[in-house]
Amino acid sequence: MKFLGLLLVCMSVWSSAIQAQTSSNEPETVVLTIRDVIERNALWFEAEGSKAAVLAHQSGATAKSWAPFAEKLQSQNIASIATSGISGEDIEAAVDFLTGKGFEDITLIGASLGGGGVQQAVANLPSGRIQKVILLAPSPGKALANPETEKLFIYTRQDFYRSRAVQAFEKAAEPKTLLELPGSLHAQDMLSGPHAKLLDQVIARFILD
Repeated sequence: MKFLGLLLVCMSVWSSAIQAQTSSNEPETVVLTIRDVIERNALWFEAEGSKAAVLAHQSGATAKSWAPFAEKLQSQNIASIATSGISGEDIEAAVDFLTGKGFEDITLIGASLGGGGVQQAVANLPSGRIQKVILLAPSPGKALANPETEKLFIYTRQDFYRSRAVQAFEKAAEPKTLLELPGSLHAQDMLSGPHAKLLDQVIARFILD
């Protein structure tokens, strides 16, 4: 287990590279099929690299809420798909979409209730299908028990979801990393808050390493 504090500010500055690059790729609306019955739209942010992410939003948000962050991932040649639903089945359908596109290195990123969906999806998917998981102040869910999947948990110290995030972290198997930030911003709100540049660095590096 690793605990990452604010000393991460001293890491190599990736945010400058992210800001220096802008993506001209507009998201494409695609349809994901669940159990061959249910169809739901998702936003596909294409990129040229070999790594891709599934983005599951928090309650009250939409797939579009991920757009600014997804564009930063594009600037690092990381493709992503933002789901409109946040159940485990929605996320599994997004993984199937990425697999169909030829991606083998897939990261799941879930915020709050979307994090609960991510935990459910990982429990349902075959071992080794998901390389990495990033949870932003996640709700409790199925334990991330697979030792082949790297796990990163991020939350703020005064977040009302803090205890739930810690519970999810404690249930998870190694390898796992915990990052606690000052403040009270919840889940996706952290990505546009005062520590946004730090999170850009941490998340991009976690995916690319």
